[in-house]
Amino acid sequence: MKTKNILVILFTLLLFGLFAADTDSNQRQARLLMSQAAADYQKKHFNSALAKYTEIKKKYIALLTPLEQAKVYIGIGDAYYEIKQYNKGIEDYAKAADILETNKLLLKIQAPTQLYNRWGEGYEFDRKSAQAESVYLRGIKHICNLFGNKYSGLILLHARLGDLYLQQKKYMESYRHIAPVISCNKYLEEQSDWGKMKLYQIMTTACTHTNKLDEAINMWNKEAEFTLKLYGSDSPQMAIAYTGLALIYHQQKKSPNAIKELNHAYSILKRKLGINHKATKCISDLLQEWIAELNKGQ
Repeated sequence: MKTKNILVILFTLLLFGLFAADTDSNQRQARLLMSQAAADYQKKHFNSALAKYTEIKKKYIALLTPLEQAKVYIGIGDAYYEIKQYNKGIEDYAKAADILETNKLLLKIQAPTQLYNRWGEGYEFDRKSAQAESVYLRGIKHICNLFGNKYSGLILLHARLGDLYLQQKKYMESYRHIAPVISCNKYLEEQSDWGKMKLYQIMTTACTHTNKLDEAINMWNKEAEFTLKLYGSDSPQMAIAYTGLALIYHQQKKSPNAIKELNHAYSILKRKLGINHKATKCISDLLQEWIAELNKGQ
């Protein structure tokens, strides 16, 4: 019996030793692959990085620390993002966020804002606005808890929500989120001319629909500056901008100004798109309606 017990103990120790050695070997392999995947990503070899991160996920993820696991999931999501398969990284970003939030590790990653931003973009790509909204708000909540509500990284998430709420015609919510973006000069300076135009366009529309009309005029001037720069004075894009200004004047009950700007838009569209184009006809009908209103009031 004593001999049998000794053999059992020796067998158990041997088995444990082999298992431990195998585990150590697999951990080393996983970390080597992580290093190689990160290097591939930096070199913009995104498909190669994705293959390595995916191999780690399938074979070794349970052997890694929570922070390492989160980095693997983020690596997969980021690789999908870079190859423009935005929605394929949704589940991986979700797993990363769960791990980081549960273990209080958000401070340990390089770009916490980017995690929530790209995760939400994946949902927007799939036209799942409610899920995207939830992700952006979740990101703001957790990042505020860590860095405070003045943290500059929050601006990106506010910009996303401002645009999202505008699409949903939730104009007051859009205004609430886009206003701090417009006030952040550093963020604006980092944007392309198209990005600046888009932000001012969102702000103009949000102000118009929340009856902040003087502010809407100021924002329109900024929007028009970049629209003109990007597309020229005789472009359909400028026609859209003039229509926006006309709508502001119409709400201010400045009918002659509104008709003047709308006529400007109509003239451009007639030249560029033709008199029978849907957009040209739409502006023409609105123009006639406003002229009739003005004549009726005189």
